[in-house]
Amino acid sequence: MFSDLDDAGIKIRLEDYKFRVACTFAPVWYAHAKYHPTNGDPIPCTFGRHSSTHGVSRTQYSRVNAVHALMLVTSVIKFFDVELSRRP
Repeated sequence: MFSDLDDAGIKIRLEDYKFRVACTFAPVWYAHAKYHPTNGDPIPCTFGRHSSTHGVSRTQYSRVNAVHALMLVTSVIKFFDVELSRRP
């Protein structure tokens, strides 16, 4: 499995970094929790990409969720910064 950086001509073999990939990208999957406001789903208190976009409220925009979002973005950026700098 390769990453989707084909537009830039960059390929990273994610299988070579199983633990690091798991630690970095597990929160990404968690942030994509299901939330369907059209089905009457209540706005969740935990951070979520979809609920942050479509459930604008104090419930979703909290200090804790802001920290979770910053940690998520920082870990993904750091992963690619380190791994791309290791490329020959």
